[in-house]
Amino acid sequence: MYRTLIVDDEPLMRTYLANNTAAICPYFAVTGVACDGREAMELLQKQNFDLVITDIRMPEMDGIGLAKYISEAFPHIKIIILSGYNEFEYARSALKYHVTDYLLKPLNDNALADVLMNVKEQLAADSRHNASLTVFPENINPEELGSLFLSAVLEEDPGQMYSLYDKLMEHGLFSEGQLFCIMLIYPDGPDLLLSGNTAPDMTAWQLKLWKLCQDYCRPRHLLSAKSNDGDIYLLLAASDEAHLHKLASHVFQELTNAATAFHFPRLLASCGQISSDLSEFSYSAKTAYAAAALSLLNKKPPFSQEQYLENKEIILQIQETCAILYQDYLSSSREKLMVDFPLYTAFFRDAPSAAALLQYGTYLLHYICSRSHIKLHYKKAAYEALFTAVDRLLPTGNFTESLLTDALHGSICALLSPDKPARISESQQIAENARKYILSHYQEQISLSQIAEEIGVNSCYLSDIFHKYMGEPYSRYLLRIRMEQAARLLKENPGEKVYKIAERTGFVSSKHFIAVFKKYYGTTPSAYVYR
Repeated sequence: MYRTLIVDDEPLMRTYLANNTAAICPYFAVTGVACDGREAMELLQKQNFDLVITDIRMPEMDGIGLAKYISEAFPHIKIIILSGYNEFEYARSALKYHVTDYLLKPLNDNALADVLMNVKEQLAADSRHNASLTVFPENINPEELGSLFLSAVLEEDPGQMYSLYDKLMEHGLFSEGQLFCIMLIYPDGPDLLLSGNTAPDMTAWQLKLWKLCQDYCRPRHLLSAKSNDGDIYLLLAASDEAHLHKLASHVFQELTNAATAFHFPRLLASCGQISSDLSEFSYSAKTAYAAAALSLLNKKPPFSQEQYLENKEIILQIQETCAILYQDYLSSSREKLMVDFPLYTAFFRDAPSAAALLQYGTYLLHYICSRSHIKLHYKKAAYEALFTAVDRLLPTGNFTESLLTDALHGSICALLSPDKPARISESQQIAENARKYILSHYQEQISLSQIAEEIGVNSCYLSDIFHKYMGEPYSRYLLRIRMEQAARLLKENPGEKVYKIAERTGFVSSKHFIAVFKKYYGTTPSAYVYR
């Protein structure tokens, strides 16, 4: 499908085109929406597009200015101008900027369908032309040809696919009657992050995995390729389904063993639909991606299409919810995102944890980034926001629905504006300020009223919102922090006097400290050291 950017300052027109373009012409998917030329310029730098449909009259930068920018910076992108009858001559002036076509408002679905089909033919012709210009060196090896072939499969470029397929047949990499499937393999993001890695580390591990897969596949004459989004795919072939399943398990196990030797994070893999038809290879890659959702259900990899079909109902519910959030992302509606996120957190509400938040959070981010082909800077900002939120929640052990929603909302808002932190509510900020104050002053004799005075709010109000956002009352949170720090100090300093530990954790007397510690841990401080 061709990636389409809608640019219009009228909300109704933006919404209509965003929701109906794919239905009017299924070759096009709206992967970006902007309200004026300036916002469109930002998206063009952030994502990859094949077509821009833009209104001509807009504030900030109009359609003519945008067309000029696109023709100079992204000459491969096709442009459709929308204009009113009284703007026809003005719209014609955009033709010098290689505008592909124009449509008059009010829009007619049939007219839009005709224009889109014309654009589709032009894009396909460009693809065929580029393929015909591709000259392969005489000394290129079959594995390199295979990687180019698999890349063409992932990009759904049939011209390149068929020409390369014939060359690979000549080299004996393919044979008649074989069955094929595409395998997606990737590092487990939650496992990587819970091991102390960061967002940039995730990208680094993905590149290391790509090198590992290349080194593994080359001597075994397996084809591997990396998509524009960094996902790694392998093409597996066997004489029948049973052997193909065995091959998938064998390849995954050997890659896992090799990864373990290099201290990689846990690997995951999913397999697409099995087929012998070359025209269905791209569909196998899509179904491999769909089966990756089985990781959310804690299934054992490599995930097969049979497992996917067994769990299809819940996976479709997850993907439908992701699609709703994706539409919110397209419309840059932060408020709508906040409203819709509980639909998503409902899938792991009954077992909230850092691992669950990371699993569902990274899956949602990948879903959005792959559909809109988000560039690396924006991806890193979004993942970093998610991981920072998890780091903040992990020591507290509190994963209430409101906190889960805030964490997911912050990551997607960072995807919208990586250099602008997501705005949080005033009450949430007050709770966060109180939490920071406690962590900085738990060694002192502090009270709720003292913290409230420091922050500048009513103590009753602070008590309510602290409990709401932190998942436990102020007093219990303070006690837990003091007890955890006391336990750490006792283990690290076994010879330290108990009264010293009491002083360092905010207790006025060792007697009171010992009584509280015994009630909390079920043993005295002295006995705890040697437990």
